[in-house]
Parts: sequence; C-alpha cells; structure tokens
Amino acid sequence: MGHTILLNGNTSPLGQRLSELFIDDGAHVIRADEGEAGRSSAGEVDEDHLTIIPWTRHSSVSIHNLLVEAENKSDAIDEVVFLFSTLMENKPLHELGLASIDSYIDNYVKGGLYFLREVLGYFQKRKQGQLSIVIHTSGLEVLPPIDAVGIGGIKTFTDSMFTLYQNEPIMINGFTSDATAPDDYALFVHRTLTEKARGSHGKWYRHTDRSVWNALSFTQKGR
Repeated sequence: MGHTILLNGNTSPLGQRLSELFIDDGAHVIRADEGEAGRSSAGEVDEDHLTIIPWTRHSSVSIHNLLVEAENKSDAIDEVVFLFSTLMENKPLHELGLASIDSYIDNYVKGGLYFLREVLGYFQKRKQGQLSIVIHTSGLEVLPPIDAVGIGGIKTFTDSMFTLYQNEPIMINGFTSDATAPDDYALFVHRTLTEKARGSHGKWYRHTDRSVWNALSFTQKGR
C-alpha cells in the first residue's frame, strides 16, 4: 500500500476537501469518524483509497484503538493531519453553562491531547512520521472565549513541540488561515504539503485572505 494519511475532522468541509485532494494524489486516507464505520459523504471520490474508522474523541481507549486499527488497515501510518477548528459558540463567558465548558474541555482539549499523544508515541516507535496541525478559525480575528482557550492552547502546544521534537525523527508543522472559505484553505494546505512542508520541521504556514479578514469577526476591537 502507498502513502497513508490519517485525518480527523472528517465531518467538516475542510476535512472532506482535504480527503479528496489526498486521494487524488493516490494516497490511502484513513478518516477518524465520529459517525458510523463505512458511512460515506456526498462528493467523496475513489473509495478504494478511503478507510473510515469510528472513534470517540474524549476516550483515550478509543483513540488508542483508532491508531491500532489504522495501522492494521495499512502497511503503516506515514502522515497525520490533525484538524482543530472553532466551535463558534458566540456567547460571553459568564453566559456559558458549566456543561458546555466541561464538554469542550473533555472533547477538544483533552481529546486533542489524547490523540496527539498517541500519534507522537506511534511515530517515535517507528522513528519517522509527519504531523501537520491545521488550525481553522473560519476567518475570525477575535475568537469567542471558549474557542480562544482551545485555539490559543493548541498554538502554544505546537510551538512547544517544535522545540521538544527538533532532534527527533518526527516532522511537525502548523497551519493557520485568515480565510473563511474551507475549500481555499484545503487547497493551500495540500499545495504546501506537496511542495515544501513534507520533510520540514518547526514551521508555521499561514494562509491569508485579507478581503475577508473581518467578515465574520466575533467582535470588533475597541468596542
């Protein structure tokens, strides 16, 4: 089997478009799906190169099993693309329910760390691997409070990994975007990986669309 890419965030337009682009390259894409195994989405192409594995993002056991099953369905996992997106919970912090905060921490903060821990451990054992952390803020200049916690944390985490893994056989890079259109961002991520990011380490690649910089801002500075 050829190059294998594990991708989460499959239910988002960004994740779906990235899957299609990687499959067009001839890669075997394994998508972590919080729905049913084998379920396909509209617009999918070449399902001979696509494997869908169900997972539960807040379960460390489920994430471990995801990596085991992904490896069993391929020769090896060569690359992981980890998508981290905003929830667009546009409420001031004092209006957020405690259940919403707990759910966000469990699913997105803890779940993200569980996922990345398993991936990094897997690549360490293989002594090679490519990890791309793709942050999607939908063009927001100022994030809602709950998203600011997650996005700020994952950015700082990625910077930390750049330093801590600089002498390891794992290539880690980050992607950010000012654009609202997921299709444009997917094309940028795919093109950057194809042309220069694979085999490099410790770099942020930024996709900028100034025309939509403030189009969906949660709030305006100075107000």
